[in-house]
Amino acid sequence: MKIKTNFFKITLILSVISSPLLIKAQLSNKVFGGSQMYVAQAIVETQDGGLLLGGDTPGFASSGFDIYVIKIADQGNGDTLWTKAYGGTGYERLSNFIQTPDSGTIFIGTTTSFGVNGQDVYMFKTDSLGNVLWSIIYGGLGNDFGGDIIETYDANYLITGGLYNSVTNNTDLFLSKINGNGDTLWAKNYEIQNQNNMIIKGKKIIHTSDSNYIVLATAQNGGLVSVITRPKITIFELFG
Repeated sequence: MKIKTNFFKITLILSVISSPLLIKAQLSNKVFGGSQMYVAQAIVETQDGGLLLGGDTPGFASSGFDIYVIKIADQGNGDTLWTKAYGGTGYERLSNFIQTPDSGTIFIGTTTSFGVNGQDVYMFKTDSLGNVLWSIIYGGLGNDFGGDIIETYDANYLITGGLYNSVTNNTDLFLSKINGNGDTLWAKNYEIQNQNNMIIKGKKIIHTSDSNYIVLATAQNGGLVSVITRPKITIFELFG
């Protein structure tokens, strides 16, 4: 199936993968976290040479799961400089984050606290100390999912995930381009036709050598049969 778009060539690879492993972040045999269940999701080297660890855990900002971030020093034994928890009355799950040129960080994940109904895409930017500068919710009445974020070649940002489609009763892969203030420059949804209760989530974006992008997504049947015994890969190419 080929779909026309005016922006750039994108290859969408759809596959079924298992749930993320539950792990504890470690640095030089150092363990971060207490007795709670910590789910490590992402790590980046900060512009000052330190590390930023991100994941989610219960019981910090609210009674549900919250996004939890740890800033690690660039020298010594990897001492913790600060920690932050982000959440509301429901639960928040982190998918990924990216450092920005001003030493801030943009996070993308999923929330049940701040959206319209069910799960929604949750994005927010913090300064170098983890203080929130802005936050944005994507989604509608169904369940929506945050996936990944990368910086584009023109110094903006490309995000992906899954948005519920009330017409087809599927969850469509979406791509959206935003600027550093979180303003949407454009947005696109990609439907998988002739499928019932299909959940498509964009999970990972990478640059290609020809200045385009590849998006990795998961495909899952969300109907009565919830277990898919054999993973299946489908490749979609979109030409500008």
